[in-house]
Amino acid sequence: MMLYDTKWQLFVVKYVVLCKLYLFLGIRPPFSEKPFVKVITKCGPVILLITAVAMDLVDKHSQSTHDITRELILLSGLVFSMIGDACLVYPSWFLLGLLSFAVTQVMYTALFEGGPHLFLDADRSSITAAATIGTISLTFYLGLVSNMSRVTKPLAFLYCCLISVMLWSAVVKVQRETNDWTIFGAVGAGFFYMSDLLLATDKWGVRIPLAQYLILGTYYTAQLFIVVAVLSPTH
Repeated sequence: MMLYDTKWQLFVVKYVVLCKLYLFLGIRPPFSEKPFVKVITKCGPVILLITAVAMDLVDKHSQSTHDITRELILLSGLVFSMIGDACLVYPSWFLLGLLSFAVTQVMYTALFEGGPHLFLDADRSSITAAATIGTISLTFYLGLVSNMSRVTKPLAFLYCCLISVMLWSAVVKVQRETNDWTIFGAVGAGFFYMSDLLLATDKWGVRIPLAQYLILGTYYTAQLFIVVAVLSPTH
């Protein structure tokens, strides 16, 4: 999928329209009072991304195994994101949503070729990145953990570790291989991380004005950038 051709531009327009549909209708009454409608409008943008990746996979049936594997990993991450989106609409399903997004973080870490080898091959710049991200994550967790339930605390810590490793993997990828797709991927990972920090702060810390707009706005931006990173022929 070309970044600047007409087909891609139309896709981005559709994606933005679906994002606005939820941000300006789905989280406002009367639609916000109808869970099913809220789930459909909230998941709409990610469903569009899933469709785009699936169609690109069909087009790439004769491409390299590496490209196909990457897109299958991306597709898996998006599907679990969609499940997480739906679960978070229902407060009683929050932990299930958290676990769904935890799987997404594992998929995206694999997408950025993260794993134990990053720790073994770490240089000064990657160690600095890890220390920075780890410090921010731990600071937020320790500041919010007192307001979490006993069941939520370990799951939230696990998720905090997973998304931190995901972001670190994306940053290290840029440090070692700077090109369009690694930059887009790192930006997407950063927005995802920011979205979850906002969500955690609003849920267990202080209420953030326009929280839903900020959380979902950064989240939808993150997903788009990550998909662009993988589908772009420049990677």
